[in-house]
Amino acid sequence: MKAIHTLAIFIALVLGGYFGVDIWQENVQIYASSCETPSGFQLPTWVCREIVNYRYLKDNW
Repeated sequence: MKAIHTLAIFIALVLGGYFGVDIWQENVQIYASSCETPSGFQLPTWVCREIVNYRYLKDNW
């Protein structure tokens, strides 16, 4: 079940990136050890890493 959920997040990120939909990730709170959505759902570490990298690239484009 967790693998399916992680796969769903990955697919959402890929499709979101492809279509330029990045509004949802702007609301994600990044902490030193994790990140979570406004509803309190904790995202996997690799998703946090991708969001941080995306924000860095967006700010330094």
